[in-house]
Amino acid sequence: MSEAKRNDFAAQLRQQVQAAREAQQHQQAELQRQATQEAEWDQRRRQRVEELSQAIPRRFDEAAKIADGALQFSGPSRDTVGGGIDVTAYDLYWNDKALPPLRGLRIAINPLKGTIHWVWILNTQEVGRMALDPLGFDLAILDQLILALVNQQRWKQGRVPTISVSH
Repeated sequence: MSEAKRNDFAAQLRQQVQAAREAQQHQQAELQRQATQEAEWDQRRRQRVEELSQAIPRRFDEAAKIADGALQFSGPSRDTVGGGIDVTAYDLYWNDKALPPLRGLRIAINPLKGTIHWVWILNTQEVGRMALDPLGFDLAILDQLILALVNQQRWKQGRVPTISVSH
């Protein structure tokens, strides 16, 4: 092998080794960036869940007072909606027995997992369950849920309410 071919081979080999090392460094940096980003999102979710743990019972209590006896708020309680231990649930029930059906809304918050779920209750049976990233759950959605609970026309027709979530 000529000296020029050996030098060319050596240069190519060094270049390939350097490229492999740079690719590995880039991959490690990307993995670290993703891990940091996920940790930040998890922290933001847990923080938002903590905020919602205060806002939801306040809004449920406010709705019950405004509804002048038609709604009843209870909570917090422990529940398994959303799966897991340390799930805190807040319930808002339709309390006007003259306007059936019996129905309710349960919102469960899991501070450890940073999750929020809600379930509709019709005559003591769960009839619909929904989950949303806590970062996308705001008071406008909570208000939609409360208004859907009191939507007599829809419930009387036996239809489970739906809400618009545009996050």
